[in-house]
Amino acid sequence: MNLKKKFFCLLTVLVIISGVLFAMLINSIPKPAEIEGKYIKSEKDEIRGYYTSLHFDYTGQNSVVVLENGVSYASFKLTNYIGEDVTKRDIEYNITTVKKFYDAKGNEITNPDGSEDLYVLDVWGTPQKVGNDTCKYEFKVVSNDGEKRGDNYLFSYETSGSISIGKTHNLTVEIKRKSDVEELKDTIEHISIVVQLNKPYTQVYVINMIVSNRLIAFSQIDNTLFDIDFKTLQIQTANVFSHAGKDERYSPDGTSLYDGKAFLVELTWKNLIFNEDDLNKIHNGFDLELQEKLLSGDASNIDISKPYVFSITSSNKSSGTLVLYIPQASDFSLDFLPTNQSDYEIKAKVKVCMKDNEYKLYDTSLGGYEMVDDYIIVMSSDKTKITK
Repeated sequence: MNLKKKFFCLLTVLVIISGVLFAMLINSIPKPAEIEGKYIKSEKDEIRGYYTSLHFDYTGQNSVVVLENGVSYASFKLTNYIGEDVTKRDIEYNITTVKKFYDAKGNEITNPDGSEDLYVLDVWGTPQKVGNDTCKYEFKVVSNDGEKRGDNYLFSYETSGSISIGKTHNLTVEIKRKSDVEELKDTIEHISIVVQLNKPYTQVYVINMIVSNRLIAFSQIDNTLFDIDFKTLQIQTANVFSHAGKDERYSPDGTSLYDGKAFLVELTWKNLIFNEDDLNKIHNGFDLELQEKLLSGDASNIDISKPYVFSITSSNKSSGTLVLYIPQASDFSLDFLPTNQSDYEIKAKVKVCMKDNEYKLYDTSLGGYEMVDDYIIVMSSDKTKITK
């Protein structure tokens, strides 16, 4: 009897131990849901890390381009780096006419006409806003000093020792109004150049611009260099002869006789420090004979291949006046550093040469700007004050 009791006691202990070991074994096996959850979390982290390591930048944001006979050109830069951070993979991209537009909810819009808000989709399928008039234009790269790979352009990843090499591509894109779209009637339209990345993954970058049908246009661009915020004034002029419908002497309505003289622009600024090094980028030489021609109104585009600095005066470091003769088909920029004063401003007096060497204010009577005391505002700390 004692042996039987001992046997059953031992058997009971063995059963209990076996049960405990079996339970431990079962619990040690991960549940499928936990495996899936951990995998998904890890995958998402890897994707985020992969996508956020792309360092890609561009210039040209909020710049103005002048439309001539339905065509304009925008020049800007693309880089495979931001600051000291370089993308450590190849980047392939292209710029073409946008084929599909979407609404804010990601639904495709058929036959957009510019009356509604337009979007393109990023890599996550999230709508990214573009200019409403983008649908009215065709876009084509006509110049790019970057490496070509098939139909795309390439930033190939290179190193020098342990240092990653940052690269810059200089581009010019033709912006052409579609043939089935009526001529530009408003003074400006809002468009976007969409840079489509195809490698290392599909992504879009949107460069917003303004198209103007005026003979001369200005745009304020905010820039940062070495953590210093400064303001850039971009100035672009049309080809008057081209703008006049290829008739070399008459305006589109056939009444006003244009001439080939440069535009006369007087810039006056306050609470801004002008970067006078910019004058080295344009024609700043003093030519007595040329100046006499300018004073007499007898200068032509043959004499001025670049903007000519007629005079520059400054009452102090934070204010001054710059008088320029700007040829047709010009595109250049001037940099200004805001002072500690919160309100800064640049005003411009703009004149265009008409018949008989006569310079007239480029106001609304000539299809130009609505002026106040003969001036327009081209840069301001309050952007609502900028003349449209």
